[in-house]
Amino acid sequence: MTAPRQNKVAYFYDSEFSTFYFGQNHPMKPHRLTMTHQLVLGYELHKHMDMFRAVKAQPSQLGQFHSPEYIELLAHVTPDNMSEHGAAMNRHNFNEDCPVFDGLFEYCRCVST
Repeated sequence: MTAPRQNKVAYFYDSEFSTFYFGQNHPMKPHRLTMTHQLVLGYELHKHMDMFRAVKAQPSQLGQFHSPEYIELLAHVTPDNMSEHGAAMNRHNFNEDCPVFDGLFEYCRCVST
């Protein structure tokens, strides 16, 4: 008989994740991340997994996977100026599922490493 497989679980969390608001119609809500983290701690699940704090990616690291134009768009587009970036947003498939929100570039840096 074979021994049960021991899976390792990696859990990435940073309280900064909960500071980003994707917009009213987007299903991702920052408070859900905070509640999930509190459940992980409350049920002591963190003792059974490897926990990591996210490290912000540098633009050069993002450039390993994305075009300079896309990184430039992420760094400069905001809800207030997105009409100025319409063509680039269309090229990079920005829509309701990929919204522009305040702090977008910092969010991308947080979740990219």
